[in-house]
Amino acid sequence: MQQAYYVTGGADFTLVVTAPDTETYDALMSRMVADNPNVRRFTTNVVLGIVKRGLAMPLPERDMS
Repeated sequence: MQQAYYVTGGADFTLVVTAPDTETYDALMSRMVADNPNVRRFTTNVVLGIVKRGLAMPLPERDMS
């Protein structure tokens, strides 16, 4: 797991996980979530493409004249 967030809305937590393949991902989710009696349900979202990655914020040029 790379990142974990406590969030509002339809979910309580959002986890950012990377795995080399679906079998590894399924094993990880079974160990962390599916076999945990405190977790009622979970959903998986798969990234189809990257829109932005990183923490840098592009700022507009300031006119210093």
